[in-house]
Amino acid sequence: KTGEYVSFLPSDIETFDLRVNHVMFSLPKFVKLIRKIKPDIIFSTLTHMNIITLLLKSLFIRNIKVIVREATIFSIAYKNLNNLKAKFFPFFIKLLYNKANKIVFPSKGMLEDFRIFFGRYIEEAKMLVIPNPIDIRKINELKNESIDEKEFKDEAKKIIAVGRLSKEKGYRYLLDAISLIVREVDNIKLLILGEGKDRKFLEEYAKEVGVSKYVCFCGFKPNPYKYIAHSDIF
Repeated sequence: KTGEYVSFLPSDIETFDLRVNHVMFSLPKFVKLIRKIKPDIIFSTLTHMNIITLLLKSLFIRNIKVIVREATIFSIAYKNLNNLKAKFFPFFIKLLYNKANKIVFPSKGMLEDFRIFFGRYIEEAKMLVIPNPIDIRKINELKNESIDEKEFKDEAKKIIAVGRLSKEKGYRYLLDAISLIVREVDNIKLLILGEGKDRKFLEEYAKEVGVSKYVCFCGFKPNPYKYIAHSDIF
């Protein structure tokens, strides 16, 4: 079992590794596993996994309740895209999402955005908002851990951003903002915690707008809270 968050799972949570490199290759094993463990409810997240799970529900696991979580902001994610994902995901959402027993959104804004695109295809009673949980006690423990990174040793004001390095997170706009700030104040450091497919592009863009020396792409950090606690702006 691999993954950045595997170590966060409680020891009493049983996990199953399907040992495939792509979700499409997991279908036979996924169906076999579901038939073996006979769950009462399947909870799915990520749009592509939701589509696969609901397709399987329609074909093989009709007696099992399926709850899907949708956290995509479609007005942003698919704007100006012209690939297969942008074409087929909306089609399958319209076709399959109403087969879910419930559709969970982390925020009211995400629900409203989804409703604009797909509301007339989904029963209203199936859609609800459940915000992501926050473990305040655990965060208070983690924020007090020590920091050894050299970026925190200097006197510059620390600006922290945390999240996956992808287009929808808007890091390009953050770099634009930093390029304006350093015209007036150069005693700052932007530390970006996270990894993603846009890292190389963002590193090049930081050079393009002249802020490379003010920005650190720090990579994934399992405990971002200690960095946030020692920052000046989050």
